[in-house]
Amino acid sequence: MSPARGFLPAEDPKTDLPPALAAVAEFGRALPHLLSEEMLRKRFRALIESELPLVNLADAAVEDRETARAVYRTYAFLASAYVHAIGEPEVARLPQNLAVPLWFSAWRLGKRPILSYDGYALWNWRRKEPLGSIEFENLENVQNFVTLPDEPGFILPHVEIEAEAAPAIIAIGTAQQAVFDEDPLALEAALLGIANAQEEMLDTLEALPEHCSPEVFFRDFRPYIMSFGDERRKTGIIFEGVKALGEEPVFLNGETGAQSSIMPSLVAALGVKHAQTGMTDYLAAMENYMPVGHREFIRATRRGPSIREFVRRIGVPAVTDTYNECLEEMNAFRRQHLSFAIEYIHKRMPNPIGTGGTPFMKWLSLLAEETIQHRLPL
Repeated sequence: MSPARGFLPAEDPKTDLPPALAAVAEFGRALPHLLSEEMLRKRFRALIESELPLVNLADAAVEDRETARAVYRTYAFLASAYVHAIGEPEVARLPQNLAVPLWFSAWRLGKRPILSYDGYALWNWRRKEPLGSIEFENLENVQNFVTLPDEPGFILPHVEIEAEAAPAIIAIGTAQQAVFDEDPLALEAALLGIANAQEEMLDTLEALPEHCSPEVFFRDFRPYIMSFGDERRKTGIIFEGVKALGEEPVFLNGETGAQSSIMPSLVAALGVKHAQTGMTDYLAAMENYMPVGHREFIRATRRGPSIREFVRRIGVPAVTDTYNECLEEMNAFRRQHLSFAIEYIHKRMPNPIGTGGTPFMKWLSLLAEETIQHRLPL
């Protein structure tokens, strides 16, 4: 975590792979072209199976975390493209030259071997102007599935939101310290920082349709970020050559914004308690797809002193009002997310299944309702 960037990496993501992975990097660069036309997609799997070398990552000079993230990102994109090639038959196996390096690179990072939110967004951007700000106009993706501008138009606003969330994430620690010190003025200032950051996040989220068409999202690149296997049918993907798994199929959830650490951190900090539903179980499971340090931060926040109980106990109207403002901003963000879930997914499919594999309509609405119900009386 970074005080200036929140859950984004402290340094801009690496864009290049080590020389030993030159062939892998070339496949990554060619991926949007290879998936752009039906005839090319028909050849994609055969190309992967015959042309992508099996690399021993232990010998590939993957020595630092940033390089490991870049390697994981490329293999995760290629693996998801292989499994979910649009218009092609369903597959049950990931070939060894993808499965082994993906498994190993994910293992080194302490994460699941599938493209998740970190590989799709947090570690998948570069600044056009290296000294410029981390905002949509100054960003581009390192890796995409398609050549259409809507895919970066979907990913990069999330990167900007992560940057805008940084003051709120840092303010969580400040707020909990203020509770420990019993300092209402310091707490009010920290809560105001959380509320203001959420307001900026919402402004960026609301602009998403300016950059990404719901139809293009659903048709052209959402299929590539789906799960490996079907949890309802108890199916998964066999990772060929991964001795730890043998021939056992593995189900893995697909990429979803529920794998961002922002909202779980704020929920924990503000003491929002949700009734247990399939959604809360799903959200808890999505924490397993977050980077290790993010998971630890969320858990530390949950263990920290209760902001909500301190605000309730001291009964200072200005502090209570600012705390409630944080909840109102969270509710507004969740309501906007619900609106986009309807427009980008629910309206376009017969069954209400979210990107990560969860029925979401009534549950998303319930999260927002329960958030606003936590307001404290003045």
